[in-house]
Amino acid sequence: MARKIALAQQADKFACYEEAIQNPRKDVLFLTKTFQSEFHRKAIWLREDFCGTAAISREFIRSDFERFAVGVDIDSVAIDWCLKQGLLSLPSGSDRLELVVADCREYEDKRSYDVISANNYSIFLLTTRVDLLRYLKHVKCCLNPSHGMFICDITGGSDCFEKRKVKRQRNNLVYIWEQDSYNFIDASWQCSISFQFPDGSALKRCFTYTWRLWTLAEIMDALYEVGFTKMRIWFSNFDEASESVYEETRIIPGSVKSWNAIIAAFSYG
Repeated sequence: MARKIALAQQADKFACYEEAIQNPRKDVLFLTKTFQSEFHRKAIWLREDFCGTAAISREFIRSDFERFAVGVDIDSVAIDWCLKQGLLSLPSGSDRLELVVADCREYEDKRSYDVISANNYSIFLLTTRVDLLRYLKHVKCCLNPSHGMFICDITGGSDCFEKRKVKRQRNNLVYIWEQDSYNFIDASWQCSISFQFPDGSALKRCFTYTWRLWTLAEIMDALYEVGFTKMRIWFSNFDEASESVYEETRIIPGSVKSWNAIIAAFSYG
C-alpha cells in the first residue's frame, strides 16, 4: 500500500500565504475608496512596494480595465512565483502589470504614481531611522505631486513585547503567528509564520522576520518630515475581534493589547 503524502509536503508556501493571510480585494477596495474620498478622482497607477507575490497589484488591475500596476520586491523567488503561478488568476490584464526585482528604496522610473502601498507590515523591514526616511523620501518623489497617496499598515500594543503564539483558522488552513523576542534597546522584533493542515502536518516557520517595531507616532513624524501634508489613521482592535474591522480614529488607547492600523498619507500640489 502506497504511503500517503502529507499535505504539508505538497504545499506551496506562497499559495498558503495568499490564502490564509491576504485579502487583496478588501485592500484594493479600501485604497480605492480612500483615494476617491480625498482627491475626488479615480486611482489609475499603483506601485506596490515589498510586493511579494503582488496580490494587491493583480487585484488592482483586475478591478478596473483602465488601471496599471507595478510590483517591486527584492525577493526574486516571490516575483518568479507570481509570474508562473499568480498571473494564472488573471483572465486578462497581465499586460498592465509590471513586476520588478529591485530594492524599493532605490527603484526609479519615469512614472508618477497615484498610490504607493507597503502592506503586510513591510515598513518594519526598514530597521533604522535613516533607512525609513530614505524610503519615505523616495516614495514622496515618486507620487503624483498634485494627488498622491502612500498607504501602509502596522501593528502594535503591549502584546507585541511578549513571547507568544497565535493560531487562527483561515479557510482550510491554520495560520500560526509566533513572536519569538523583542529587544527594547533597538526595537528589533523576531517573528515567524507557520501553516498547519487538516491532516496535522505543518509548514513550520516558512516565513521568518527580523523587524523594527516602529510606533505609529514615529512613522507619522517621518512622513511629515519628508513632506506629506495630511494623514488619516484607521484602527482595528484585535482584543475584541480576530477579524480586521477598521474604523477611522484619532486615538488608539494604551489599554489595547493588540491592534492593527492603516496609515494613509497624502501629497497635494
